Amino acid sequence: MRTLLMMALAATPLVAVADEQIAMNVTPPPGDPLARAAALPTDPLQRIAYRAVVLKEWPDAPKWKLDAYQRVLDEGITSKNVARRTTYCPHCSGLRCADGSHVRSGICAASKNIPMHSIIWLASDGLLKVTDRGGAVRPHPKQGEAAHFDVWKRSCHGCSTGPGTLKRVPFAVIFLGRK
Repeated sequence: MRTLLMMALAATPLVAVADEQIAMNVTPPPGDPLARAAALPTDPLQRIAYRAVVLKEWPDAPKWKLDAYQRVLDEGITSKNVARRTTYCPHCSGLRCADGSHVRSGICAASKNIPMHSIIWLASDGLLKVTDRGGAVRPHPKQGEAAHFDVWKRSCHGCSTGPGTLKRVPFAVIFLGRK
């Protein structure tokens, strides 16, 4: 009995190696979820753009978002930088943005190194338009952050210093606005 158990244990690594080699050499059939997952880009922004434009997973998405994602694919834009992300709401700010428009979902304040009216992508929030500035909205280069985005929310439970603060969030500028 002991000999059989020893032989089984000794054979296990060989079986595992053989299974691994078989798994690496077998291509899943088209339409298989594994094949689809393998085709997705590794960059998070490219992955979302691919899912939106090529796989058409969100057919009801607004045209401007699909256009932005198409640009991401056409120009090879990636989320190679990271930023700090905070939040603001009507309780901690006014009702107008620096550009004169009303605060609303889908907008953010950005550090001055990001031009006003740029369209940006934040891994935490998706596509946003830069319509605001803020004195405390500054990049933190010592933490490796290239920008700072303060995202408008209807309610933000703690605002710019509270639980809405995220560090090192991948981001990209998709459309550059005017300075």
